[in-house]
Amino acid sequence: MSFQMSLPHALDGFYMDIPAGLQGLFEERLLFETLHHLEPRFLWGLYTSVSATTGLAGSRYRIHFLGSEIPSTMLLDGRMVEEFVFRGRCLRVYGRGWFFRDKRLARLDLDSIAAGTTHVTPTTPPTSTTTATQATPAKRQKTTTKDPNAWTDVRRKPMSVHPAPYRVHTPGRSWTSPNAFAALHERWNVGHAVHRANHDGVSFESIIPELHQPDNDLAHPTTDEYVTCPKPTKGTVSHVEVPLDDLLAELHLLEAQSSAAIQHHESHVADAVRGSEFDLATMVNSGRVDSICTMMARHPVDFGVQLHRLFTADRPTFELLIRQRLLHRWLRATWGGSASFDKLYTKSFGHKMTRESVVELFRALQHSDTLAPIVSETEAGDELTLSRLDLELVLALAEVLAAAHSPLYFASDAAVMVSTGCTIEIIPAHRGLRSLSAPTMLAVLMSTHLGEELWRIMETMFDGDDDMNRVMAHLYDIHESGFVSLPHIGITRWDQELGRFVVPTDEVDDTATPVDDSTMTQVVNRHFFHKSLPGYSTLVHVSNHDIPGRYLVVRALWSDLPVYIHNVYAPVEPLLRGDFFASLPRDFEPNSLHVVGGDFNMPLLSSLDATTLHSSQGSGRTDCVEWLTALGVVDVWRQLNPSTRLFSGPGRVNRLDYLFLDSAMASHLNPVATYDPNGYGGDHLAHTVTLSQSLCTTTKGYWRLPRELLSDPNIQRAITMEATTLLGKMRADETLNHGAMWYGWLKRMRRQLIKCHRLHIESAKTHLHHLRLRLAAAKRALDGDGDDVSKVAAVAAAQLAYDSAKSEHGQYARDRQFDFHANSNERGTSHFFRKPLGTKVPINCVTVDGVMITDEPTVQTTFTAHWRSIMTSPQDANPPDHHRRRAVIESLTKRLNLADRDSLDQPITATELCDAMKTMNPSKSPGPDGWSAGFFQVAPEIFSELLLMVFNYQLTHHGCLLPHQRRSAITLLHKSGDRGMPGNYRPISLMPVEVKVLSRALAYRLARHAPQLIHPTQAGFVPGRRLHDHVTMVQALQHYCTMEDEDSYASFLDFSKAYDMVDQSFLFDVLEEMNL
Repeated sequence: MSFQMSLPHALDGFYMDIPAGLQGLFEERLLFETLHHLEPRFLWGLYTSVSATTGLAGSRYRIHFLGSEIPSTMLLDGRMVEEFVFRGRCLRVYGRGWFFRDKRLARLDLDSIAAGTTHVTPTTPPTSTTTATQATPAKRQKTTTKDPNAWTDVRRKPMSVHPAPYRVHTPGRSWTSPNAFAALHERWNVGHAVHRANHDGVSFESIIPELHQPDNDLAHPTTDEYVTCPKPTKGTVSHVEVPLDDLLAELHLLEAQSSAAIQHHESHVADAVRGSEFDLATMVNSGRVDSICTMMARHPVDFGVQLHRLFTADRPTFELLIRQRLLHRWLRATWGGSASFDKLYTKSFGHKMTRESVVELFRALQHSDTLAPIVSETEAGDELTLSRLDLELVLALAEVLAAAHSPLYFASDAAVMVSTGCTIEIIPAHRGLRSLSAPTMLAVLMSTHLGEELWRIMETMFDGDDDMNRVMAHLYDIHESGFVSLPHIGITRWDQELGRFVVPTDEVDDTATPVDDSTMTQVVNRHFFHKSLPGYSTLVHVSNHDIPGRYLVVRALWSDLPVYIHNVYAPVEPLLRGDFFASLPRDFEPNSLHVVGGDFNMPLLSSLDATTLHSSQGSGRTDCVEWLTALGVVDVWRQLNPSTRLFSGPGRVNRLDYLFLDSAMASHLNPVATYDPNGYGGDHLAHTVTLSQSLCTTTKGYWRLPRELLSDPNIQRAITMEATTLLGKMRADETLNHGAMWYGWLKRMRRQLIKCHRLHIESAKTHLHHLRLRLAAAKRALDGDGDDVSKVAAVAAAQLAYDSAKSEHGQYARDRQFDFHANSNERGTSHFFRKPLGTKVPINCVTVDGVMITDEPTVQTTFTAHWRSIMTSPQDANPPDHHRRRAVIESLTKRLNLADRDSLDQPITATELCDAMKTMNPSKSPGPDGWSAGFFQVAPEIFSELLLMVFNYQLTHHGCLLPHQRRSAITLLHKSGDRGMPGNYRPISLMPVEVKVLSRALAYRLARHAPQLIHPTQAGFVPGRRLHDHVTMVQALQHYCTMEDEDSYASFLDFSKAYDMVDQSFLFDVLEEMNL
């Protein structure tokens, strides 16, 4: 027989395992140095399991020693060491051949060894002896004393007792050293390579980082350079200052991991296709969010294959996965990573998570306004609106794709920082890898080469999905416009007190983004004054008080009263704000007035002006308040809104912009203070204060149904279907409150039509947005590799497609305009005979006693008082003379017979309402409810039934119409003469169409009997008679008088405001006398 023998491997000897592992390369290096100093036989240390594809290591760390015997330094009183005291933590250790003895642990203090203090002297194994050992009792005996040297008592103490490996970042200190990112970019560039593998018809691609060392001279050393990095610690995030050398070591390790991942990519894809250790669809449907995070980190290729399979085969489950991921990001950002996701969901919403509850939650978020949308503008001035929920869903999807397709990059903080050029912010996790915050993930998606690949993958996945393409197009356009600072959008969290999601972060620091000093724009603050400002000609710049870039003050005279207008831009650094406000001037004339405005870079009232409290917010606040108090100014907006929380700064997380007025001005000039969207390209809200001598109460115009929606067949069918459903519900139960049902249905329909109109406007430009997106992606790809001929051709093709589509879109718009002009403006239509648009001017002045007044509140008050006196009965009017009234009424000789009276008393029918509805002009202006006649004419038979049931219910139960049916809007049309005279206008009452339909149906009934009741000389408002009859008669009289040579006189009488000034009680008496 023969035996094959081999030499033993060097790592086959004695080893010790640390199941909890180590925290980073720094700890590993420190452990190596300590063990080398303590034990000469120490050989090596490494993690027991490392993924060949991703390079991610498990948690168990193994220490190898030379030889198979236990080193003497690893024994304490003949017992194997079972716990290390290392960097303030107690690490459990299991040596080779360890067995359980009791609950006492033999601890070895490595911290004292590393510090050079007196070591705990390990004992050597006892020497063998031939003498008999001393007998020991078979059971435990109670001892009177305890040997103090038997054990070293090491109590578990907080981390603060022992120094942390990195310095903790303190507020006010810069997030990075001055040359940190410059030194990083000199040494490493992070690119990527797409590796695609196929197995059994399944294709999967991995985006593996490619790290390059530039061949250039190093101008920036790494000594004392640092970058503040977030580190997850016990479910929370702490910010520590990591030396640049450690980040470079992480990039070195990432380079080795990338090489290994390339070699094993095809085998891992084959393993994932052949079989999987988990079923992603089952985990999603059962709500195992934390387990999904674990599998996404441990098996990214397997996760990615199942992810795309789920997208193709089961789209609803895929969407549920992305929604679960988004909830995981939001709740982890709120509560941290210490508890399971199930506990956090139950804690937040009061019930366990189910598929139905998640769907209902996101449906409610889509219809709510708790998360403010992101609003921007294009170069052409068009408004771009991106829902915050849609943005967060895109970021959650991008994060899942990044973790699946590029796990090495996603797991490396150093790679993310080098590629984005700024510090990052993370969200802790309970299991698996941490998440990237919304601003960081947005920076990856919009500014890195990996983001281009993620963008390409999403475009491929959602090709043909108009909603997703629209969201991506708007996101790209908003980013390109620069109108909104997307890196400052904040992190969404759950507010337990308010019971809703909010965006309360105050963690974004402008110093987190490295800026090249050579490209920085100098901070400048300026004043802009209009010539209509009182004292404009006396404006003087008080230059001796200037602080360049920070403070500017000008002086004006208002009737010999000095007025100072201060412009403030406080320092961003908290430590500088106190000295800045303390240095501002206070020595002004005693009777002077002051107006102070600007960016104070801190909330002055943290409880209302900030979403979260931060220690840096109080820096300089005392000096600021003292300066404002010395000037005698007050915060007008806060006086008008004492408990309102509004945030004007970037990301809308705090209120930084203020306007302070002199207390005398605020109390006597009726100020109106508002915060409005910034129309000048800034990321702050625009703060405006309007002063007036009288109180101004302006109202917002009401909503009107856009006419173009009613030309869409889909919307017509939807309106008909919704109305039919409502009619069925009303008919099913006559006891229901039909008035309330009708009012609620109109409100819901208005919300839906507003949304449809927004989508209708956006759909016209969706194709252009999509092509512009493809062109931008091609240009970004060309920037990365300018020598690639295929990418140059791709840019040219994308540019040609975009230009062609843009030209076609413009031609289509011109054709539509031409058709409208030919059909409406070249024929005798109402559009042709309309008044020029120039005659529609606002009422901005009023003439009182021959004096023109332009003060807006005075104009409004005067016009309102004039028309109120006409349209309401005066309080001091003389009572009517009943005897004279009775004499006039008794002169009536025509009365309605009983048969006709009975026909008029018949209940109104749906047919009458339908006929009245069909004859109305669909383009007439609607009432205050916004519904035009065209809306009801979509399905007149159905709406007539609905209105009949609503009218009957209101008549039976309340005796009056619904509140919104009893309101009308009054608009004034100028007739001629002075526009400042209220009497030179003609009022028009815009009533709801529902009331018009009812009144028209009643008018049609009366019209059948009008000829027998109204005198033949009354030509107007009677069927078969026309006002032109009087014109013909007057012409005949003129001709007769001319031919007969007779003198005649004609008198023209007109009742001023007849419809508004006739006593309605007299009209009812007349109708009663006529048997109506």
